[in-house]
Amino acid sequence: MNTQTPITFGAKLRETREALGLSQNRLGILSEIGANWVNAIERGKRSPGFLTATRIAKGLGVPLVMLVRGTDLEGKWPV
Repeated sequence: MNTQTPITFGAKLRETREALGLSQNRLGILSEIGANWVNAIERGKRSPGFLTATRIAKGLGVPLVMLVRGTDLEGKWPV
């Protein structure tokens, strides 16, 4: 039985963005969604659709599954 608290998409996004040394503004530019969206997603105020989530993953340079399933930058499960 897994007793870990699930990580939200926004929390995983923030963790990954910070680990890569990117600001919300820079990720917004790279993802073509804007820093306000990145901020709202990280705070759990907005939920990205598939296209937006894909753009974010591409902007971070990581597979989308890493943000959705919660792997770390080395691909270890779960985080």
